[in-house]
Amino acid sequence: MGADIKIVSHNDESRKENVLEEDRTAMTTSEGYAFFQSGSSFELNAGRTPWRYWVALDLGRQIDISRIEIEFGTMGSPGRSRNSSAWWTNDTAAYESLIESYNNFYNPLDPVLAAGQPEPDRQYYQANNWPTKNPLGVENLMGYSGPWNYFKGSGRQPSSVNSQGTSATSNWNPLTQAALKGGTLGTNYTLGRRATDVLANNSGQPITARYVMVVNELNFFSPVTGAPGSIAGSSPGPMQFVDFAVIGELHDDLTDLMGLETLTVGGAPVTGFNPGTKNYTVDVAANYPIPPVAATLSPASIAAGAVIDIIQATDVEDTAVVRISRTGGKDVFYLVKLNKTTQPDATPAPTGLSAQAGDAQVSLSWDTVTGATYTYNVKRSLLPTGPFSTIASSVTQATYTDKSVANGTTYYYVVTALNQGQESANSAIESAKPEAPIVVPPAPVGLTAQAGNAQVGLSWNTVTGATYTYNVKRSLTESGPFTIVATNVTGSSFTDNSVANGTTYYYVVSAVNAGVESANSSVVVAVIPSYTSSTGSSGGTPNDSGKNEQKVTTISPAEWQKAMDASKSDTNTPKIKVEASGTENSAQVQLTASLLADAQSKLPTAILSVHFDTVTYDLPIKALNLDAIANSLGAAVKDIKINVQIEKVTGTTATAIENKVKQAGLTPLTGALAFNITAEAGNKTISVNEFGTIYVSRSIVIGKSVDDSKATAVMYNPVTGEMGFVPAVFSGSGTNTQVTIQRPGNSIYMVVDSNKTFTDLDGHWAKVDVELLASKLLIQGITDTDFAPNNQITRAEFAALLVRAMGLSEDSESKFSDVKSTDWFAGSVNAAAKAGLINGFEGGVFKPASYITREQMAVMISRSLSLAGKHPEGDVKGLLTFADSQMIGTWAKDAVSQSVNAKIINGMTDQTFAPNENSSRAQAAVMLKRLLQYTGFIN
Repeated sequence: MGADIKIVSHNDESRKENVLEEDRTAMTTSEGYAFFQSGSSFELNAGRTPWRYWVALDLGRQIDISRIEIEFGTMGSPGRSRNSSAWWTNDTAAYESLIESYNNFYNPLDPVLAAGQPEPDRQYYQANNWPTKNPLGVENLMGYSGPWNYFKGSGRQPSSVNSQGTSATSNWNPLTQAALKGGTLGTNYTLGRRATDVLANNSGQPITARYVMVVNELNFFSPVTGAPGSIAGSSPGPMQFVDFAVIGELHDDLTDLMGLETLTVGGAPVTGFNPGTKNYTVDVAANYPIPPVAATLSPASIAAGAVIDIIQATDVEDTAVVRISRTGGKDVFYLVKLNKTTQPDATPAPTGLSAQAGDAQVSLSWDTVTGATYTYNVKRSLLPTGPFSTIASSVTQATYTDKSVANGTTYYYVVTALNQGQESANSAIESAKPEAPIVVPPAPVGLTAQAGNAQVGLSWNTVTGATYTYNVKRSLTESGPFTIVATNVTGSSFTDNSVANGTTYYYVVSAVNAGVESANSSVVVAVIPSYTSSTGSSGGTPNDSGKNEQKVTTISPAEWQKAMDASKSDTNTPKIKVEASGTENSAQVQLTASLLADAQSKLPTAILSVHFDTVTYDLPIKALNLDAIANSLGAAVKDIKINVQIEKVTGTTATAIENKVKQAGLTPLTGALAFNITAEAGNKTISVNEFGTIYVSRSIVIGKSVDDSKATAVMYNPVTGEMGFVPAVFSGSGTNTQVTIQRPGNSIYMVVDSNKTFTDLDGHWAKVDVELLASKLLIQGITDTDFAPNNQITRAEFAALLVRAMGLSEDSESKFSDVKSTDWFAGSVNAAAKAGLINGFEGGVFKPASYITREQMAVMISRSLSLAGKHPEGDVKGLLTFADSQMIGTWAKDAVSQSVNAKIINGMTDQTFAPNENSSRAQAAVMLKRLLQYTGFIN
């Protein structure tokens, strides 16, 4: 695009076609000459009166025509080419009518006509009916008016129909000069060649046309009066030809929108730049490298889909070319000629300026300007736009400390270089705000935790040297995240009464001084027992509210071996079944780590299945990393005991859960159940409740039938007091329903009934799926009544939904520089990264606020399937059913194929996938629902 387009006729004795050739310069002569030739009988019949030959072409699209070139003529007696003319139209119907007429009635290759035997319905071939040979249907072209328009100056029919003069522009010698399309002709030709400047004949404007026609008229020397086929004195078969070229540019209605917003040379705006002016000359220094030309597009150009590419000037070619192009459009060019002139060496501005704030001072440094002996001026302002006042001159080093500043005020600085009295331009601006030094308190040390009945007592060493307060933080996992449970603690001790018995908590403490917080202290653990036992095997003493009496079922080696042997009969996964003989509210199974180690070596896929009352807890034995547990306890595996605890939550924790359920408008279907695993050796106990990516099942029997579309399992977090979705499926009918909860960790769980609706989903295609997940506490609306289904969803929001859907615990360790610990989504994004659901982008960023695309969503879903142990087949070739499959990133094709084959993600239409379109909240909800059903995490 942007070059001249030459459209030439392509005429031979077979069916006519069009040829489009592009040539930036002159017309080419790449083909041999072409003729129209017919049988002699037909020519005699046709030649009884003056005769016209014509050629019409469809140029394929509109062309801005600036020039027409025609060659025409005849060979043989008794006629000659009298004249020619060119015509144009944009009327498709007029062109198609012309072609239909030619194909049906004017085919020189028709065998009947070639034999001189016109059919009865073709009477227009008879004598004195010659105007029908004229495509415009008139005898004299001077009188024509209709959908075809005349190219002024291209030649018209003379007023005298008997005129036999050739064109006045017959300046072509066929014996020596090449024809328009190559080759030369022999003797006995009457010839014409005509070149028409459309711009000169149309007020300097091109003519925009889609269809072009040339009419060439043949004249005979002597009158013809005889009957067809009996013309005296004429030689049969005069050969006639016409050939022409159309020269112009592709027409583009949006050309006027294509313009630049800025144009610079060497970073400096071009003087006198105007988007409507396309040619510039800029003086540049001859003794410096050629500066680059840069440009930006106007908003209208960007909206039209335009792009820029620049051919920079060189030492050989002094003109830079800025091209604006867009798909299907005509290019627009700006030319910038760089005129090298001898100029005195300008003093370059300093670079690399940095400003470092201190206490009542700002330290400045910059890169030394090399090549001469320079001094520097340092300038300062209270505004980023200036004006800048010189605060130091003739500075000989590339550093300076400004001590005339006040703490709490922001200052802006620039530096200039001086050489022989010539000062450079200002450097880039840097700012600094001096402040009095802030003392960051040291982290507290000596933190200890003492677990009691529904409470934990904490104490630590006082941080000395200032007046400090303390923040107490708590977590259910050793790696965090830690939630503040108390602030502004003035002493060095604190009692946490918001804890649940039978739960392990981790604590840290930080010190605060004048709003500045220290790092966290070392982590301490508090394991709150849910029983008191003097023998370690049975019969503990009851406690007050919140503590349950608990029996311990100790597994002997013989009992373990018997259970292992029985598990080998299982046709699928071996289950080592243990019946826990607990009290009414709790049970504990204890076995040595050595027994588990033996099972891991012999039956690595086995499951330890503990049954208590209506509850079954299925723990894959590979979920326990015994070496890591031994390392944490500082003991050998043979000296470690593993405790599996199942407890019906009572006391203050149960009350807190009941209040939360009531507040959320939920109906409890079961009481809350706490699951806990501890490992002990000597006098040290640790909690083992996170299992990475290994899912643990716990089944609860409910003594009635439930609606699985409204019932859901929830997990209660005693640290935050919040409850949320956990994967669970319901089975059974009649009087009993079994709910199986799956999650790679332990916590407090219960089953509730929920029914959530949104008013803005009435009639929406995703209503059922969205309200299903909302009832299961997985997704939330933007308000209590509105879901905003068509709003787009960010990468962080979708990552948080996936973490929740997969039952993962939040994590405090971030791998992305743009995810801060204070971000609401930090724990979820960190957990998604840890589980391998997300990788982020180059440079260690996640782009949490960016809207997620459909192909990015497909990748996250594919990885979630793998986490859940599902691996649907994917056929990348199957994506070819989508017309836009080539737009799917190579990195995403396998994931998209898997997600499509699993019917989790569909195309936007039957023919398009739209990989780069952003997903809506409704689409995300529907895909999550399909994912959960495919993995068996919901019904």
